[in-house]
Amino acid sequence: MGGEDSVLKNNKGFIVAEGLVSLSAILLIATSLFPLMFLIIQKQEEGKRDLIAARLMYERTEANLMTGQSQDQLYIVDGRQYTITFQQGNEFEWKVCVNYDKKQQCIVEEYERERVLTD
Repeated sequence: MGGEDSVLKNNKGFIVAEGLVSLSAILLIATSLFPLMFLIIQKQEEGKRDLIAARLMYERTEANLMTGQSQDQLYIVDGRQYTITFQQGNEFEWKVCVNYDKKQQCIVEEYERERVLTD
């Protein structure tokens, strides 16, 4: 039993080795998680811009339906430029688009003409 106690008490030099292993493990985890964290932040900001664009397009389309005016509009939100354009094909088809950050989102709506059936 006396030999076991001396082995357990003799740990000279192991603290430095354990510290280096722990430090290298922490650095390995950090170098693998930081790029993922930055990617998540980038995707979140991109999603926020997409949401702002969709909201502006929705609000402008709603105002267009109420007033009957379809003027192109330029908005600047958080330093980014959003351009909303309206295009009308025929009297039953229209398209509204928002352009921002070299992206474009569009909504196309087509109404059917009412058909009158005759006997």
